[in-house]
Amino acid sequence: MKTTIFSFLLLSILCFSCQSEYERQLAQGKKLIEKEVALSSSATAIYDCSSSKQLNRIKNDLHRCGHLSGNESLFKAELNDYKSALKTNAFRTDRLITKYP
Repeated sequence: MKTTIFSFLLLSILCFSCQSEYERQLAQGKKLIEKEVALSSSATAIYDCSSSKQLNRIKNDLHRCGHLSGNESLFKAELNDYKSALKTNAFRTDRLITKYP
């Protein structure tokens, strides 16, 4: 009986620690995506060699975060959704506000 309770407790601790590690890596990945979008949207990013090196470093860091998260495919899918949401919100903030729709 005690071993069953102990194994259940150990299993639940492992599950919760993995979930928090995934969330931690996802938060780090979102910060990296924000940097990537900011760099790629700047006009000088195309011509600047240091910007391309920064973009490569960000992509490598994203790959590392995805590997550490434990569920790389879900991690990439959530970050792709976040990236597309950032890009569409960036376009919406550039619109002018008028009286008429």
